[in-house]
Amino acid sequence: MVGLALASRSRSTAEQGDLQALKQIEERLVSELGRLGDIKKRAESIRRSAEAIEKDVEVGQRKLTKIIEDAEKTLIALNVDFSNDEAERGSPIQLSEATPENSCELMDDQPITNESSQV
Repeated sequence: MVGLALASRSRSTAEQGDLQALKQIEERLVSELGRLGDIKKRAESIRRSAEAIEKDVEVGQRKLTKIIEDAEKTLIALNVDFSNDEAERGSPIQLSEATPENSCELMDDQPITNESSQV
């Protein structure tokens, strides 16, 4: 009896359809793991790109800050008063649109001359 029980225990009682279903599930799980690995690689690439963009933004901000500081120094050197910024922003200078037809009118009817052509 014990021998019969041991022999029957080693036999597979699963049907062929069940085995194929399990194989399909395994293939889908392996495929999903591969897809998740790809997503992880792309996420890391996005992180590296974001860090590079952040560094570029910081460099740009430093450069703009330097340009503003230099512009302020230039205005001070030229003795330009820029302390009344709010009043200036409240009434900005508006230029009329220049066209070839009205360009002389915009320049107080002064004709445009080319100094190099007069030589």
